[in-house]
Amino acid sequence: MIEAIAFYFIAACILGFAVLVVSTKDTVHSVLFLVLDFLFVSALYVMLGAPFLAVIQVLVYAGGIVVLYLFVVMLVNLKRPPEAHQDPHRRSKLGFGLAGAVLAEFAVIVFYGYARPSQAIAATAPMMRAAFSRASR
Repeated sequence: MIEAIAFYFIAACILGFAVLVVSTKDTVHSVLFLVLDFLFVSALYVMLGAPFLAVIQVLVYAGGIVVLYLFVVMLVNLKRPPEAHQDPHRRSKLGFGLAGAVLAEFAVIVFYGYARPSQAIAATAPMMRAAFSRASR
């Protein structure tokens, strides 16, 4: 039970930081939220029993790629004044709408997974047998 709570908490943090990466107007804050997102993904890997993937996640993504992003952001930051006209259709609500759509899709997948697990297994069984029979030849 505690593992399930921890899993859902980490998954919610990952989704929350991903929404903040997309919806934050300051690019440096966006990159910092991306670092936190990668760190929570590595925590999820540790919880799922894949410590090697967690270390690679931290070294490659949170360490290397995010430093490259910060370097580019600092080089491109020209301190321009804000534009006079803002697009009225561009709002930060887009990130929240996409996150809601992903959560709704996840809920549908979980619902159908629990509602008919035997039918899903029975539907994939012939394909799996055919794949294994081809592989053993």
